[in-house]
Amino acid sequence: MKAIQIRTLGAFTSHLLSKETFDSYYLVEASITTHSTFLINGTMHGEYYEEAPHDSYNFWKVLRPFVYEIMKGKRLPLQFKIILKANPKQVQDLVHPLSENLALPGNPEDAIDGLFLNIRYENGVLTLTTGTSMKIFTLDRTIEKAHDASVTSLLDSLEISYELL
Repeated sequence: MKAIQIRTLGAFTSHLLSKETFDSYYLVEASITTHSTFLINGTMHGEYYEEAPHDSYNFWKVLRPFVYEIMKGKRLPLQFKIILKANPKQVQDLVHPLSENLALPGNPEDAIDGLFLNIRYENGVLTLTTGTSMKIFTLDRTIEKAHDASVTSLLDSLEISYELL
């Protein structure tokens, strides 16, 4: 787990709200406080659809326009919290190169419950926190460290200034 303070707030929020940068992530949950507090649960409700979706969560791409509509305006939100989760392809792409070096039984991807990116804005400060949830107990932190590195690598590639906390 890494905590990362974003220094270039405008550049990051542009990627988050106006660009496709995070569209392939699932939205687990969003909370936005402006004049009211708005809560969005990203869980998909299969019974709503004629053919049930395969995913448990909506992609950020689907709900991003709603979040943007709530946030846009002359004033910044008082606070917001967005929890994104890597989709199965992102997990596979992260884990596959590491597979031979992992001390995990069976398929390593089956041991991962989720790779998360928690985005929190409050009091003018934007903080990202990475999170790794495993289905099994392990002392091996290889996946966690790779996930942390992938997030800082993404920020570097987007030329977003940050500080590790």
